[in-house]
This record gives sequence, structure tokens and C-alpha cells, in this order.
Amino acid sequence: MYATGKTAEVEREMDKYNIEILALNEVRWLNSGKLTLQNGKVLLYSGKNNGLHQAGVRMMLSSRAKKALIEWKPITERLMYARFHTSTIKISIITVYAPTNDATNETKESFIEQLDRVIAGTPKHDILGIGRRNENGENLLDICQRNNLVITGTIFSHKDKHKVTWISPNKKTENQIDHILVTRQHRTSILDTRAMRGADIGSDHELLKCKLRIKLKKYKIVTDTSRKRFDTTKLQRPEIRKAFSIELKNRFKLFDELKDIETFWEGITKCYKGTATTMLLCACFCVKRLCQY
Repeated sequence: MYATGKTAEVEREMDKYNIEILALNEVRWLNSGKLTLQNGKVLLYSGKNNGLHQAGVRMMLSSRAKKALIEWKPITERLMYARFHTSTIKISIITVYAPTNDATNETKESFIEQLDRVIAGTPKHDILGIGRRNENGENLLDICQRNNLVITGTIFSHKDKHKVTWISPNKKTENQIDHILVTRQHRTSILDTRAMRGADIGSDHELLKCKLRIKLKKYKIVTDTSRKRFDTTKLQRPEIRKAFSIELKNRFKLFDELKDIETFWEGITKCYKGTATTMLLCACFCVKRLCQY
């Protein structure tokens, strides 16, 4: 994924196979962030921050998945978490790029501990889906047993060619090392999981597609539209009036260099509202908001 043009290739295959959320491993991007592409798709990525183009995980979201995104967290260059809204239940997805068998035991153990912590921190009532690349079958089974997970590729009966996810460069060795896991109580929400051999982005791994029974739904952010009330009588106290003046001047400094009159006026409004909210908000309003939560 680090090579030029790979993102466009991935977009094309994503559209071809009608995929809403695509997890990608070993993308080798640095740092973490969120990018919006020209066609409306969104990239979430988590990589190393030491300048080395190694490991790295990523999610590409369709326009619908972008609107359903509730939150996301870049954890390490091997782990990333995202949560989505649907018409019936929330979905938590963890993208996982496990260390290879050649890694040290310390590296493997540290990774498994991190993964277990992320799984433990997901909301208990969510459907938990984990996209995982792993060469160590024993570790995979242990993680499934500890966290009550099911390997979705074992639920459905498919030909061997639709189970294989990795083919060696010489075409002589085939293996099933990419998996999608789901919480056992939600296994009936999975309609199918299979390798799509026709997908081509120049990788020796096959696209593993999982189809769910539920549909993504736009997540609406609830904003507080209630009118704030300010206790201006507090300004009669000299110490509060002085503190209010200092706070207001500090906020004004941020807008000194603005020349556009509309932006400047908007900045002044925010300064007054922000300072008043910090120092003059009525106690009764605060208590009311606290009770509602």
C-alpha cells in the first residue's frame, strides 16, 4: 500500500465487490490520521512514528460507512479500532496485523496483551468483528477461546480455493492465514465469509469478504440546543470582573491578525460566549444538565 497508485487500485476493487468497510494490513504508512478522498471515501490509518515504513494498518470506508462512523482510535502500527452505527446494533471493528512466527516471543506476548486489552475495552453489547492476519494458529485459537470469538471462515462450507487467503510467489504453497472473527453470540448476523480470488491489487493475499445481515446507518451527533443562561451579577464582584477581563483579552489575542470582517466578527462572538460560559454560567443550568445525563 506504500507504493504509488495502490490506493486507487484498492478503491477500484472495493467498488467492484461492493464493500463498505475494508481493513488493510502492512500498508507501511507513517503516523496515524484520517484522510478524505476525492470520491468521498475515507481512510483511517495507524502506523509507526519513528520514520520506518513497516507494518501499518488501515481502514477504507465507503460514503455510507463514513456517515455511520461513531469513533475510531489508532492504537499501534498493528492495531486500530473503529465503531459504527447500524439500524439495530453498534459494531466494533478491530483491524489486526499480528507479528509473524519469526518475531521474538516477547514481541508476540506484548502484542497479544495489547489485543486482549482492546477487546476488553469494547462495549459489551456491540457486535465485535476482528480482521486479523496471523500465521500462528495456536495463538489464534487461544484468543478466540479467551474472548468467546468465532472464526467466521469455519462457519460456512466452501471449496478450498475460496478458503485460501495466501498464495506463495511460486504458486506452490497455499494457506489460510487471514481471518475475520466475530463474537459467538452474534454469529447468526454473518451471512457469508469467503476469499474473493478475482480481486487484484498486486498482493499475494486474497481479499477476504464477510457479509453481514445488518445495514449501516448514519450516525447523528446529538448537540445541546438548550439556551445557556449567564449570571451577569457575578461581574459586580471586582475579582470576577478582573478575571473575566483577563480571560477575554487572552481570547482576543488569537484574532488580532484576522483581516476578513466576517471571520473577525465570528471570532469576537466566540470570545464573548466562550468567556461567559467559563465564568458566568448559571449554577442552575449546570445542575439541570448534570441531572439529564
